[in-house]
Amino acid sequence: MTISRLLPTIILSGWSALACVPANAAVTVYFSSGSTCEGQPVAKFRAGGPPVKMTLCVSATEEAICGHSIQLEAESVLTSGRFQVVTHKLGENYPDPTLEKLAKPIAITHPPSPHDFGGTRDNPSVPSAHQVLVLFTLRPLVQAKAATYTLRLGKNSLLSVGKNGSCLDNTELPITASFKLDRQ
Repeated sequence: MTISRLLPTIILSGWSALACVPANAAVTVYFSSGSTCEGQPVAKFRAGGPPVKMTLCVSATEEAICGHSIQLEAESVLTSGRFQVVTHKLGENYPDPTLEKLAKPIAITHPPSPHDFGGTRDNPSVPSAHQVLVLFTLRPLVQAKAATYTLRLGKNSLLSVGKNGSCLDNTELPITASFKLDRQ
């Protein structure tokens, strides 16, 4: 499920996608520091220092998630390229990666790179809280001299939500989340 394949669907689904989600349903996408979904959306870093772990998570009350398409983006052009994705690991519920192992680190830029860190599954996942979508290992570069940086999901990030217990019939929902990095 690549961004280029999903773009026509995203454009066509628009507001009608939201109408297919039950009124009492709730999907929350958020970042967490560390390798679980229990941390805060903030971490400390040192310019040129050790890697930082950040996890993208989802909690769903009724929705069965079939997959996700994920882009990472720096907050602005001025903060572009200060961090790199060294590794990414999909959560156990999403065994089919869009992007295999990274041949080299990918810079987190503004606008975002076209790399899709998402994954899919054949059957919808059981709705639950605190599902890991993707675990990222980030490298802060020596150029990361500002006191604070904010990374966020790019505008083409989305969840594929199965309808009627199937991933063959699904709705794609745009998602947003951000993660703050504070220099030590």
